[in-house]
Amino acid sequence: MIIFVLFVSLIARVWYTLQNTILFWDTAMYIGIGKFMYTKGAIGIFESFRPVLFPIILGGAWKIGLDPVVVGKIIAIVASLGLIYLCYLIGERARKNAGLYAAILIGFSPVILAFSNAPLTDIPSACLTVLAAYLFLKGKDFSAGLVVALAFLMRFPQVLIGVVFGLALLIQLVSKRMSFRDFTVACMRLGVGFLVLTIPYFIANIHLYGNALHPIITANTVVANSMHYTTQHYLYYAKGLFMQNPFIIFGFAALLIFFKKFKHEQEKARDLVIVSLLAVAVLGGYFSHAIHQELRYGISFLPYITILAGYGIALLTARINYKKAYIAIAFILMIGLSSISYYAYTNLAQKYVLTPAQVTYFSYFKDKGRLTLLTSSPQFVALSDAIVPEVMDTWEHAIQTYMLRRGGYDYIAFNECETICKNEGEECQVTKQAVLELIDKQEENVFNGDSPYCKLRIYKVRK
Repeated sequence: MIIFVLFVSLIARVWYTLQNTILFWDTAMYIGIGKFMYTKGAIGIFESFRPVLFPIILGGAWKIGLDPVVVGKIIAIVASLGLIYLCYLIGERARKNAGLYAAILIGFSPVILAFSNAPLTDIPSACLTVLAAYLFLKGKDFSAGLVVALAFLMRFPQVLIGVVFGLALLIQLVSKRMSFRDFTVACMRLGVGFLVLTIPYFIANIHLYGNALHPIITANTVVANSMHYTTQHYLYYAKGLFMQNPFIIFGFAALLIFFKKFKHEQEKARDLVIVSLLAVAVLGGYFSHAIHQELRYGISFLPYITILAGYGIALLTARINYKKAYIAIAFILMIGLSSISYYAYTNLAQKYVLTPAQVTYFSYFKDKGRLTLLTSSPQFVALSDAIVPEVMDTWEHAIQTYMLRRGGYDYIAFNECETICKNEGEECQVTKQAVLELIDKQEENVFNGDSPYCKLRIYKVRK
């Protein structure tokens, strides 16, 4: 049955990939950083607060002549299938069919499906943390530490899964399921596995920035000062994920039944519930507290919710006598979630789809060789050999940069909707209009286009 689930999941992801042209801001940043690293700053863009693993992979693909966007999509699809299979393996350790239900719940969750072909770090890093959890549950602490390091180098907050493992070991120590010696050895193995891959990274940070933790500190500062998605609603993810996948409510059923019959459950089931519950609490707590919130960030802890929910469904249906009941339940879950996913696809994912004008806009520099670009859209670096020294994220920043460094750029390109104001209101409109009029007067307008509600402009700088 799991083979069928994976096959259907693959077909859905390939179909979705062929239906859409999407180029995320973050995708372009990862590709641009990769190009910057492999060309020693001659091409691309650079932000010191981004983790390096994904840029190294996508930049490496570009270096050997592959399309980094396509490679990123393949990685995302493979990682999403890996995530489904790992949830299956972990769930099946605790109870028969629990893994199957968990695999369906994660595989057909709209937020997973919507981003499963996106060259972003959300799904690949989540796949790594779930792999680390699987290795940890099997007692392979050193290997789990190695994978935690990879997840951290893919996406910094994923290091919190290591905290989850530490807390799980502490619970085993306090409950006398583990001696102090075994506890110490397990913690050391986890730590050594993590440090084997991260020490070179920290040394490189000291060499480049004078501080081993500079990217992490800078990332926290950038997120805290972000002007986008600043909701900071503590129930944002709980509400959003439940609205997309109501079946995760069975996670609560799992906890109620589990704690009622705690002493009678197998050790593997106890470990599964403890690790999953801690992962939801630690990772979910972190992202719920963060000021910058997007539903896709919930992918970090959604697998553990679905594992608990799959376990809950298995517990609730354990007494059904019909031998093939699990197949019927699996199909009910798949059909129900497929309907919700299609609705979400037309609402959540469609807003990221590029219009023909945007495709032409981002492809404008594709055959123009190396050039220096002042822009609000880093997506250009994914499709060209441009270098973007900095992104004009606000109109105030745009006018400042333009006045100071006009002669250092070959082109100026911006999407009016991507550039915002520090202070909204009439002052914002005045600043925006001043920038547009100045650039329009000074430079040669070579491209005009319209995406929904936004004007797209490209200017060639007059030397």
